[in-house]
Amino acid sequence: MKNLRLKDLRIFLFALSILLMQSCMKNNYLPPSAMELPLAAQYSNKPYQLTATGDSVTARISINVASAASPTTINTATLGTEPEWINWYNAQQTARATKAQQDYLAANALHKDNDSDFPYPWTPMELLPDSLYTVSSYDLAVPASERMAYADVVVKTSKFEHGHNYVLPLTIKKSSLIISSWRHLPLWFISSTFGGKYNNFHGTLVGGAYNEHYDDALTLTTIDQHTVADTLTVGDFFGGYTQYHFNANGSVSVRAGNSSSSLDDYGAVVEESSSNAATGEFYVKFSVFKGAYTFTVNFNR
Repeated sequence: MKNLRLKDLRIFLFALSILLMQSCMKNNYLPPSAMELPLAAQYSNKPYQLTATGDSVTARISINVASAASPTTINTATLGTEPEWINWYNAQQTARATKAQQDYLAANALHKDNDSDFPYPWTPMELLPDSLYTVSSYDLAVPASERMAYADVVVKTSKFEHGHNYVLPLTIKKSSLIISSWRHLPLWFISSTFGGKYNNFHGTLVGGAYNEHYDDALTLTTIDQHTVADTLTVGDFFGGYTQYHFNANGSVSVRAGNSSSSLDDYGAVVEESSSNAATGEFYVKFSVFKGAYTFTVNFNR
C-alpha cells in the first residue's frame, strides 16, 4: 500500500503540473520584454571588428526590444562604456595566448620560441580615447509599436597612432525594460604597426627587361593585427594585390596575385625579410612567377 500511495502521489503531481501549464497558456502568459543589442547577440558579446581605414569609420548601433508581442509603449535605453570589460578580456586572451605558446613548445622538442610559427602573444586592448570618437546619442527611445532605435558612432581613424589595439566597449547602462544578457558590444578597431603611410618606400625590380630602382610614398591597408596589404600593386611596380604577414620571429611572409580573391596567383617566394614591430618598418626580397621577377622592397617611414 505504501508504494501504491507514493505512485499515486507522483501521478497527481505530474497531472497538477500539466494543469498549471495549461492555465498559463489560457491566460496568455508571455515572457517579460527585454532590451538588447542585436550585434551583441550576433557576436556573443565578443568584439565586433572594424578595420581602421580612411579618415573615419561610422558604425550604426541598434537597440532592440525583444518581446513576444508588439510593444505598445515607448521604451528607452541609455548606452555607455564599460572599461572594466577590457581588463577582463585582456586577461582572458593573455591566458589563452600563453597556453598556445606553451602547447607549441611542448608538442615537439624541435620547436623554439623564435620559430615563424610560434604563436603570437596577446596584444592588449586599450580604451579608445574620447577625442577619437563621437556618438550621435547615448539616450535612445524606441517608439510604441516599433522595436528598434539607432545611434551612430563615428571614429576618427585617421588620427589613430600605429600599433594601438583600440576598443570601445559599448554596453546598455540602463533601460525602461529588463536588460538582456546580450548587452556588451565592444567595437574593436584593428590596427597594426605596419599599416598606414610610408613616405620613404624604396623598391628594386630585376627580371626580364627590367632593372629598375624607384622611390615612392606608399600606403598599406591593415588586414588584421599582423597582416597588411598593398591593394593596388605588386612591389609598387606591377598592378595587383600584395599581402604582407609579419611572423612572430620578425620574418615576413608574402602573398601576391591579381586581386584579394586570387592571392597566390603570382606564386610569391620570399628570399630575405626582416621587420621591426616597434617602428613599423620592414624589408622583403621576394620573387614572383617562378623567379622571373625579383622585388627588393624597403618600407621606411
